Amino acid sequence: MFCKNCGNQLNPNESFCNQCGTRVDGVISSENSVSANTNVNATNSTNTNVNVSNSTNANGGYQVQNSRAGKNNTMAVLSLVFGILGFFVMGVFFGIMAICLALSAKNHLKSFPEEKGGAYATAGLVVGIIDIVVMVLYFIVM
Repeated sequence: MFCKNCGNQLNPNESFCNQCGTRVDGVISSENSVSANTNVNATNSTNTNVNVSNSTNANGGYQVQNSRAGKNNTMAVLSLVFGILGFFVMGVFFGIMAICLALSAKNHLKSFPEEKGGAYATAGLVVGIIDIVVMVLYFIVM
């Protein structure tokens, strides 16, 4: 089996990918799939229910289709929401959450460029930083 997030080869008894930490569940599918019941892992097990692409990516791994292609990244949207909430309630807490989610979303979008939401992640990062700066200035002035 191959990880649906990074394409790393997995052992059949693993619950998480040892390279990226993604939970292993269900059937992994892709464009130009070879077959549904192909032996693809090194242990020579049969009936793995893994569909892999005929082409490989730049790292030599199999390309895996992203089921969220064309949709906004949830972490990017949440980063902007938390950044906006930081203006009204607990600026430092929501600012930190916005920054963390924005950076995580930007990292994810590098791996899956077919997803949208880069602008939301950038806006969430900027607004989160502003939240923290405003709250720090507020506490200094008070």
